[in-house]
Amino acid sequence: MKIEKAIEEFLLYSENERELSSRTIKAYRIDLNQFKLFLEANNVKFLKNIDKSVLERYSIHISNAKPKTIKRKFTVIIILWRCVLSQLN
Repeated sequence: MKIEKAIEEFLLYSENERELSSRTIKAYRIDLNQFKLFLEANNVKFLKNIDKSVLERYSIHISNAKPKTIKRKFTVIIILWRCVLSQLN
């Protein structure tokens, strides 16, 4: 699955099914779009191509952020992953 599609489906799911606030959706969108830009800059176009080394590079890329911000960014990535995996099963 392409990253853009996964993000948009996840955001729609979060808004409609999980009924998250517009503020939370906005924060998710910002964090996931930043992650998507990082992936694009590293020629990663599909979710299946995200591995430990990609996540380690992303961690280095955002290492100047506050610890709370880094945790939030990775939390939303994990939630996205779980959502995609649950749709595959």
